[in-house]
Amino acid sequence: MDGNTIRYILNQAEPKAIFADANTLPVVAELMRRNSHDVKAVIYTGQDSEVSEHINSLEKVEGRSFEIVHIDELKAKRRSSSEGDSHTKDGVETLYPQSDDVACVMYTSGSTGEPKGVLLTHGNLMAAIGSAAAMVGNILNKDEDIAISYLPLAHVLEFVISHFVVSMGCRLGFARARTLMDDAVVPTAGSGQTKGIGDLKALKPTLMAGVPTIWERIRKGILKEVSKLSFPVRQLFFAALNAKWGIVQITGSENIVTSAIDYMVFKQAREL
Repeated sequence: MDGNTIRYILNQAEPKAIFADANTLPVVAELMRRNSHDVKAVIYTGQDSEVSEHINSLEKVEGRSFEIVHIDELKAKRRSSSEGDSHTKDGVETLYPQSDDVACVMYTSGSTGEPKGVLLTHGNLMAAIGSAAAMVGNILNKDEDIAISYLPLAHVLEFVISHFVVSMGCRLGFARARTLMDDAVVPTAGSGQTKGIGDLKALKPTLMAGVPTIWERIRKGILKEVSKLSFPVRQLFFAALNAKWGIVQITGSENIVTSAIDYMVFKQAREL
């Protein structure tokens, strides 16, 4: 999302706070220098070496009326508040939302014109989470399952999935689409490896939502490794793949036979 798009959204939605990371902070700093848009706080994350230059730019904004806060400062403040009665200590009243209160203004990417903001209420969000829970909630185990979040957090699918996973009590790990597979990661200096460890292998998630482009990227990554095997082993791999797919189509689910195929043939692929 470029600076013009963000400026358009700031003018229309009039947010009181902006959250930025090392990648988006330069754009935010430039926009705030031009017009602070009545923003009260810029909350950021990142190492000092990544963000110090842009934080200095924000601090020098003429007539600055917004706070600049690192997320670690908020965490520390939250911890100190939780030690006592936050209701009386901070003078903040707990307000629970109603179903028709706006929870989020979800903007489109703007590929066909100016971005369009869609008002999503708390009722909308709870309905989406409830639908997800009705579909797959019974197969999740909060003590065992780990979900991987790699789509942009502003993506409506990721927005719903993240809230759903947290509501189910499961763990959630954050990654990037470009570094899911090993061959897209630079190895650690001096490791002697030709590739690094991808996010999938590092996190070992059991739950993953995706779009066709991502499934194709994973498929190509696996087939690339299969192509390095000997001809007989490759033949065995594809024969087992077709056999397993045929069984699942006939029975409607995996069973002891497919589990045996997984163990004997797909063990390395399933390690992801």
